[in-house]
Amino acid sequence: MTSRYRTIVVVHVLLRRADGQVLFLERAGTGVADGQLCLPGGHLEDEESVIAAVIWETAEEIGVVLNATDLEFVHVVHRRYGHDDPRLGFFFLATLWDGQPVNREPHKCAQLIWADPASPPANTIAYTAAALAQISRSRPFSLEGWGVDFHRQQPADVVHVPARDRERRSPMIPFAEGATVTRRDVLDGRVWTAAPHRVLSDDGTRLVLATWPGTIGYTPANWIRWFTDGDESARKQAVTDLAGGGGELGRWIWQDTIVVTWVGLDPDFNVQLYQPTDDRPAHWKINFERPVTRTAIGIDTCDLLLDLITDPASTTWRWKDEDEYDEIRRHGLVSDAEDRRVQAARLRAVAFVEAGQGPLAEDWSTWRVPDDWPLPQLSPGALDTGTR
Repeated sequence: MTSRYRTIVVVHVLLRRADGQVLFLERAGTGVADGQLCLPGGHLEDEESVIAAVIWETAEEIGVVLNATDLEFVHVVHRRYGHDDPRLGFFFLATLWDGQPVNREPHKCAQLIWADPASPPANTIAYTAAALAQISRSRPFSLEGWGVDFHRQQPADVVHVPARDRERRSPMIPFAEGATVTRRDVLDGRVWTAAPHRVLSDDGTRLVLATWPGTIGYTPANWIRWFTDGDESARKQAVTDLAGGGGELGRWIWQDTIVVTWVGLDPDFNVQLYQPTDDRPAHWKINFERPVTRTAIGIDTCDLLLDLITDPASTTWRWKDEDEYDEIRRHGLVSDAEDRRVQAARLRAVAFVEAGQGPLAEDWSTWRVPDDWPLPQLSPGALDTGTR
């Protein structure tokens, strides 16, 4: 059987200032195109999205933190030179970032230069200059080195979508306000948790959910034992069960706390507000998880057992459950590529908290569950991974 073709993927970012200039790096000491200018970026690794790669490479090379929601796709080029392996180059635009650009890799970069992307310096790498020319014309796609001019073949805005794919590619219909949805953690085809929530708002991308004491869901039985008895060995066994695919689920009644969850602010974490029903203080939690998939009954993801906790005023923060994250890393549940994604997400999360972004800038201290909302109930088939 012939193996499927795989291509090399490279990502680039146009970091654009208010004056319209973008940041270039002068290559040095690499043995390839030294003395020429390129954009920040790098190669995509296994199990890494192009967005995660852009965020990681930018932080690694110039020390600034990008937010996934602030990245705008502007171009992709399919290029081939001689007998070299063809590759895809993705270009993203960023006008917002945290931190000041600095040369963090002086062994590979001689200097940072701001310049006009519509008229880049003469020593700009030809591939980069060609892509910038396409971007200046608002063309989202180009070919390099294939011997044809794509824009003479058909207009850039003409895209044929096979009929069988049209429904699958259509935008997701938002959940209605007040509707019940089920959030599930799914790993290797098995549901590990299932919990009902009610929808506060949803625009098809950003989803706000609420759950409160009395709602009934399912979670690993050993976690329940730890929650109720404080048995630390049960907590460790729950992580082992997760890694080995064993253990049982138990029925769990949510207690003591109203939880509001924002999904879609970042692909690698959600934001949660915990409001105790007694006199304990509220707190915010950044919960790291795999990218969310919407289903017919709610959302599926997989909690990575790592959290960032902050107070209501976002003045202090601390990491929580780093030991559990390290444990699932040791068990191989998080690959090296996914860990890179998580580390980049940690930088974004800290910047998010310290800047008081999103719901952290809002006053939720007086929000309460509407009196006419009954407890949300798990959707039928919630524990069946065939329910999507």
